Amino acid sequence: MKDDYAEKLTALADDVKNPGLAIRERQMVEISNLDQAIRTAQRQRQEQAVGIIKEYSDKMKRMVNDMDTELETAENTNMNEKDIKKKYIAPMKDENTNVRNVCLEQEISLVEQTESIISEFESRYGDLRAASADLMESYFRDAENAENVYFEQASALINELLEQFGNDKLPDDVTDECRGLLADREVLLNSCATSHDTHLSKLLTVEEGLRNRGNQETLTLIKKYKGIEWERNRNAIMEVRKLHETHAIAVTAAYDAWVEKYEEMFQDDDDQY
Repeated sequence: MKDDYAEKLTALADDVKNPGLAIRERQMVEISNLDQAIRTAQRQRQEQAVGIIKEYSDKMKRMVNDMDTELETAENTNMNEKDIKKKYIAPMKDENTNVRNVCLEQEISLVEQTESIISEFESRYGDLRAASADLMESYFRDAENAENVYFEQASALINELLEQFGNDKLPDDVTDECRGLLADREVLLNSCATSHDTHLSKLLTVEEGLRNRGNQETLTLIKKYKGIEWERNRNAIMEVRKLHETHAIAVTAAYDAWVEKYEEMFQDDDDQY
């Protein structure tokens, strides 16, 4: 009876092993696809940002060159400091602010896209988690049924032996240990019932442990990717702001350098940038 019970549990485990491994493989594919989708979105955003900043840098160089050229020939024009600020400095500041805003808008778009990707992954991975849970539940219900059958068989055997013991008809090959157990009917029956309850409790404990571990794994996985995205977004925003501040300082420094270079031209203009 014990061998049959063990073989039944082994067969049940074999039945769920390959389907379980197949589900796990699909889960790993989903994780890989998530990584790839997020990297692709980030790479596209980075390429866009690089293009925007390059375009901005090229425009700034042209404006600087145009300003230098115009200042060098200012003696033949009516250009003054206010004109320079209006024609070059203000547009430079506006371009710098525009680049910051565009980059921040791109970052917002990337955050929304990443959230959508993670949400889609969470749904797909959740479906696989549910399939795994269903498979696991099927195994444990079948294992409980096997335990119930074993308990019924053991109970029937005990009752049969108790009847034989009471009628003094036990087979000669029954051991003294067995006769000692049969001598206390209530203890024997209670021990059998307790063993059955212990087996069921053990199955339930293992099932709950596996279910909780699977759910926690999913929660930890989602939390991990959301945490990584939050950190990336935070760093990206700080980088955009720092870039804006750096360019603003550069524009001011360039203007101060031009004023110093052409000090005589602007010496009568007290308006400060």
